[in-house]
Amino acid sequence: VVVLMGPEKEFKTGALVNVARAGLRSRKKILYADFENGQDNLSTRLEQSIAKKTKVEILRGEYDDQIQKLFRKYKRLGSEIDVKRFPALITSTLHLQAYVDRQYSELGIRYDWIIIDAPHLMGSIENIKEEEQRISNVFVEIKNFVEQNQFEICYCAAHTKRDAEPRFATRFKSSDIAKCHDITRTVDALFGYNRSKIDKELGTARWEIVDQRDGISSGA
Repeated sequence: VVVLMGPEKEFKTGALVNVARAGLRSRKKILYADFENGQDNLSTRLEQSIAKKTKVEILRGEYDDQIQKLFRKYKRLGSEIDVKRFPALITSTLHLQAYVDRQYSELGIRYDWIIIDAPHLMGSIENIKEEEQRISNVFVEIKNFVEQNQFEICYCAAHTKRDAEPRFATRFKSSDIAKCHDITRTVDALFGYNRSKIDKELGTARWEIVDQRDGISSGA
């Protein structure tokens, strides 16, 4: 389980969409579970990423044929992406499991990767209402869900605290994660989405290692 954390409205979803595109190129079957953005919005962003076009160009529909051709090509290669919106705060990993099982029994799809956008908006199996404990439980349940289904990897997004803003240009600390500090003890790797002034000028961003269970402790 890998978490990418960064400030709100700073392209974390866009980064995960680009991860999904990389997965398609690597012939992976991917479930993109969304709790925050909306299915149509995410699908548009995925099409933007795949076709390398602007949102306006995608919405005009002038590249529909090209995009469909790319999706058919990916499918021929054995890769597939399923973007699915789930209701916030009431969806737990039990609901995700039911969906995964149904997709396999009805369509024969067995996912390799799962991407969970905004898992802090998921409900806990134990129906806990207190926010910090609920989120702590959710990440433990995600870890179990990933192991149970033998997914190769699960990517998640998380927000940073407001007082972490000065470190946006450099590197975040594990204590900068918002809502629930326990997340850092559960996941396998925690990355920061960081952009310096030079990054902004170049139109780039960095995934800075904040902490990880196995592997080097710093790097981008």
